[in-house]
Amino acid sequence: MDEDSRFPRFQVGHLLRIDNEYLRVTSVNTITNVLGVQRAANGSTATSHALNTPIYTYQPPAELNALVLRWASWLYKEADSAAFEAAPDTLTDALTPFRRVTVKI
Repeated sequence: MDEDSRFPRFQVGHLLRIDNEYLRVTSVNTITNVLGVQRAANGSTATSHALNTPIYTYQPPAELNALVLRWASWLYKEADSAAFEAAPDTLTDALTPFRRVTVKI
């Protein structure tokens, strides 16, 4: 099955990219082929786009998916309490390549 034959192609919650702008899908009407979107998602800037500009569905890097699973596993194993213990250094260190902003103290 090729990529264009998947159904539905767009789903609520998908993050789309057109040029440098990200858009979050908020509704999908498969009868009229109309998407509802939130423009300028994830801190991008809403801009105009030329007709027929490609639309890409954002796919997070495989390393990020693996890190999220490791983090969820750690949280699952944590005892229920009013406050979580600090995350292990191995998890917080693994986040470094995915940070978009660094803060100097």
